[in-house]
Order: sequence, then C-alpha cells, then structure tokens
Amino acid sequence: MTFPRYPAYKDSGVEWLGEIPAHWDAIRLKHTANIINDRLDTKPEEAMYLGLENIESQTGHLLIEATAEQVESIVGVFQAGDVLFGKLRPYLAKVVLPDFSGVCTTELLTIRPGQR
Repeated sequence: MTFPRYPAYKDSGVEWLGEIPAHWDAIRLKHTANIINDRLDTKPEEAMYLGLENIESQTGHLLIEATAEQVESIVGVFQAGDVLFGKLRPYLAKVVLPDFSGVCTTELLTIRPGQR
C-alpha cells in the first residue's frame, strides 16, 4: 500500500510512529475521541447487529451477508461514523467504520470521534 507524499514532514515525538506530515498534530486519542458505553438489554428488532465475526481482520471490511437476528445478550449501541474496535484479541486488528447505526457485541469498543 502506498500513500501520497506530503511536501514536508516533522518528527511525531512518538518513537514507533516516526515522522508525520508537517501540518498534522500528534495528540492522544483520549483528547479527540470518546469511548461510548451505551448498552441495551436486548437487540431492537429493526437494528442491524455486528459481531466480531462480521469484521474481516486487517482490512476493515464488513462481512454482513448474514447477521444475527436473535441476540440473547446485552448489546452496545453505535452510530454511523463511530469506529468499532475489537478488544478481544486486538492482534486480529478487527476495526471498522460503519456508515450506518446499529448495535454490536460488547466485545467491540465504540469510539466516537470528537471535535478539536
């Protein structure tokens, strides 16, 4: 994968990150996003459900040919534009940015970007 080159770069101040484009700021995620812990006791009938099995590792592709109709546990709530990150076995890199609202397994963190 290749990314476009920017005209100028600077040190990010983060060893593993290295250089970033000069017009970017390196800030902690907690200063620009919120973890959303909204929960429901049951899945609403009309809501789309996402489980870890619906997110392809490493790519962020949704696998939603067949989603669960019945969910027998507590579910998390997410909105379009939230980032869903798999907290169970994070090395699988299950992360997705859905363009719809719905509910998900509580094994996914719901991260809502904020305004700076």
